[in-house]
Amino acid sequence: MVVPSALAPPARDSVCAQCHLQGAIQVSRPGKSLKQFRPGDELSRFIATFVSDPASTPASHVESLYASRCRQKAPDALWCGSCHDVHDASVLPNACLQCHTDRNCGKGADCVACHMPKRIGGFVRTDHSIPRLARDPVPPLPLERLRALSPLDAGDRELGLAYAALARSSGSSAAAGEADRILKRIPKPDREVKNWLKRKAK
Repeated sequence: MVVPSALAPPARDSVCAQCHLQGAIQVSRPGKSLKQFRPGDELSRFIATFVSDPASTPASHVESLYASRCRQKAPDALWCGSCHDVHDASVLPNACLQCHTDRNCGKGADCVACHMPKRIGGFVRTDHSIPRLARDPVPPLPLERLRALSPLDAGDRELGLAYAALARSSGSSAAAGEADRILKRIPKPDREVKNWLKRKAK
């Protein structure tokens, strides 16, 4: 049995991200697929995840948490298990006070009520970006620019194929051009890259 809290942070976070990470585009690593992932592995060894840049409202809990100032200040410390019981997803009491012990709030100890408001967009979702002040949902932006979710997802092959996937799904000529620009500079392209670059000759 794998105990997530005993794993190194990238592998620990991957246990949750295998289901709770959506992203704008996900690209399989060469010879890999998400089906090969097992708890204890690092998800980024199997797929690279890209999100829109600038970001619209994050699409999944993991993206949203990565966008939070709390996570950015303590990336190895803050993870899903900091606030949730990983067996039943219940929220642990006073989870925020593990770090924010010096804060005096006149609204009481229910940090989640103010700083993790519910969003409704097809379904109810808790805002895991932990905004300092409650805010209205941000309307989605046109998806033309992509960035890696984390440094572990970075790579020319993966970014180029993410733009290729975006071009196929949206018909965006700008995304197709960006895919070409990035993938043409790969010194040893694999079959998937070659297939994209040869598409105009067909």
